[in-house]
Formats: sequence, structure tokens, C-alpha cells
Amino acid sequence: MSVLRFPPNIQWELTSECNHDCVHCYNYWRKDFEKIAGMPTAKSEDEYLAIAKKIIEQKPVSVILTGGEPLYAFDKIKSSILLLKNEGIVVTFNTNAVLLNDAICDFLKEHRISLFVSLPCAEPGICDLITNTKNSFKHIVKGLDLAYSYGIKFSNNIVVSNKNIDYVDMTVKFLRDRYDAKYVSITRVSKPINSDESFNSWLLGREGIMRLQNISVEVHDKYQIEVGTACPYTPCSIYTQEAFDLFGFKKLCTAGKTSYTIDTNGNIKACPRDSRLYGNILTEDFAEIWERMSEWRNTTFIPDECKQCKELPRCLGGCRVDSIPLSGKSDALDLISDPSNLPIRFETHDAVRNFEGMSFVFDANAIRSIKDNDFYRISSGRNYIMATDELRDFLFRRSNFSYDDVKNTFEIDSKMTNMIIGRLLSNDIIHKS
Repeated sequence: MSVLRFPPNIQWELTSECNHDCVHCYNYWRKDFEKIAGMPTAKSEDEYLAIAKKIIEQKPVSVILTGGEPLYAFDKIKSSILLLKNEGIVVTFNTNAVLLNDAICDFLKEHRISLFVSLPCAEPGICDLITNTKNSFKHIVKGLDLAYSYGIKFSNNIVVSNKNIDYVDMTVKFLRDRYDAKYVSITRVSKPINSDESFNSWLLGREGIMRLQNISVEVHDKYQIEVGTACPYTPCSIYTQEAFDLFGFKKLCTAGKTSYTIDTNGNIKACPRDSRLYGNILTEDFAEIWERMSEWRNTTFIPDECKQCKELPRCLGGCRVDSIPLSGKSDALDLISDPSNLPIRFETHDAVRNFEGMSFVFDANAIRSIKDNDFYRISSGRNYIMATDELRDFLFRRSNFSYDDVKNTFEIDSKMTNMIIGRLLSNDIIHKS
């Protein structure tokens, strides 16, 4: 498969301004350091619109609005959101929810915009310690309560460090009990690229990573809640079958591969945590910018220890920014990687379901189809697959089909037929009839 022409996922940093001052956030360290991308605190509505129009030209599946605290720019970004959604682009917010009010919630509900909300800890004092903000837990919960009352979809991210690892269970229980949470992201803290040595006491060592994995398994089982992470675990950093079932090959680094970040000025980075700028979406041809980012897609940033690992095609070497603050290099091992923990001794549970005898429906009106070099990207909401011309034509020429239709049309065996149907179903491209 060729290099993507239209990467499907974008993070758009609307502002550097934030009402929290979380120590684990790369934005926190900007105040005593040259700002990573020279971000101003805000832009005008027209300036946001100019970037939104450039984003539309790049045909993404989804745009995550982030910051700083993106809700500071809400009044100025509304017209851009409507422009993006009119093109079928999924828009979401990464937020701390503190600035939510009735007017914002009305807009979010009307336009089906979901939230990914940072909740550091359900223990108020620890929450304040992490956010450097008095009564932060109280204000986050007020925002979450309002979103919940409006029926706005949201999930939560708990960034876990040595400061709050003892409270993860409490925080997950709080979310489950108060909001009937079905999913939570439990993310190990990473050292911000622009932080100093004072941050190192927050980092989880190898024993801390093992403990966090065990806690993640425990809360998953105890509260019957799906657990994920916003930062990938390399397979060699996972120490039990139960943790591997949660995290093994589930989250990969997509920076410069299927995603990129746009800052407030229109500058483009591969990763929101990185400092390297590859161009400006307002003034340069995106294809040239994307080509400059090729070092994220080839082996330039792959650690030597990983290049001969048979798991590399599925692992991709872990987080390529994680090692920079301590090593100064993008091709150093992810801080949690442990090559001595190879080869992987855990089962991957990649069993393919059997759909023989079943029939399926396809609604072309609910699907976006974008031609991208030598294949099509077919998406439903935030989910997407890459499809050949033949598969795309098969789907768009019928609204109903059977297992045998797939098998006979493509002259493939049962295993491949089940794999294709499974991918289509899991990404909401088709549904069982």
C-alpha cells in the first residue's frame, strides 16, 4: 500500500491558554521555555476559518480540537466546526470540561460532538496538586455533570504518575458509579519534551509500569469497564497475559503515519508533544509538508534494538517522542520498552469469527468514500478502512449481500472472507441484517 495522500486524523491546537496547569502536560512547560510552536493564546474567527478550509482540502476523517483548553476558543471556533461537520468530518474536543455551560452543551448535543475529558484524580487534594489549580476536581465534576445531564457522549483519561497511582481504582469507581462509564483511558505519564529534571520524580519506573498494568486489569475486572490508553505500550513492556489482553497491539503511534497536528498558527507537527515543525498548512503545499515528515514512516526513528524484532510491523517501536527528553534522540527506546522481555510469550487472541450463512446491509448514505492514491478510504464516523477499488465497488453497488456473495465475488477462502467481513463490521461500515 502506498503512502497516504490524505491522513485521516488531525489534532488542531486552538490555543495555548488553559485554566489548569497540569505538570504532566507539555503545555505547562511552555511558560519557562520557548513555546514549542510559538502559539499565541487565541486567533480570530476568520483566522480559524482559514485553517478549517485548508483542513477540508485534506479530507480527514476526524479532527480533534485541543489546546491548551480548547473551550476558551469556543465562540470563535463554532463556525469552523460547522464548516468541518458539513463536509462529513467528525469533530471532538479534548478538554477538562470546566468551561462547559448550557450554551456550549446545547451546541455539542445538537451537532453530536463528543468529549475526551481529562480527570487526573477523584481525590480532590491530589487533583489540585496535579492541575496546580484550587478546587479543580469540583469544577471538572460540575462540567461532567452538565455534559451527562445533556446526554453528551464523553470518556475520560487518567494520566497516571507516582502522584496519583494509588487513586486510580477510586477514580475509575467514581466514573463508573456517577456516570455509568463504559470506557476509561488509563495512560502512563510521559516526560514532556520541554521539561526539566524536576519532573523525573513523577515518572513511573519499570515496577510502577507493572503495577499500573495490574491496576488496569483489576479495575477492568472489578467494574466491568473497558480500559484503554492514550499512549502505546510496546509489547515488550507488558508483563502478564491479562495486561496483554488489554493493551497488546491495541494502541500504536500514528504520528506522521495516519495523523498530524496543526497549531494555532497553522504550523504542522507529526505529534502534539514534539517540537519539530514541518511546514505551514496556510502557506505551503501539504503534499510537500507530508513528504518532509517521511522520517516518521521509514526506519529513521526506529531504535536499533527494534529493527530486527519480528513484532516491529505490529508495534512500530512505541512512542517516538517518549525518549527525547532523556536521550535527546527520537531513535532511542521508548522509556518503558524492555527487550529482555522478548520474545512475546502471550497469546494474541486473534481468532477470526465465522460469519458463514449470514447476510449484511450497507448504507451508502452513511459512509464517506475518499480516493487516496491506489485505494479508497471508506469511513463511518471515526472508523475507517482502506479498501481496494474492487471492494469499494462491491459495497456501493448493493445495499444487501451475503457471506457467499463476498466469498464468490472475490474468489477467496473462508478465512479471508471472515476477515474482510469482520473488519467491515467492527468499523461500522456494514451491519448484520
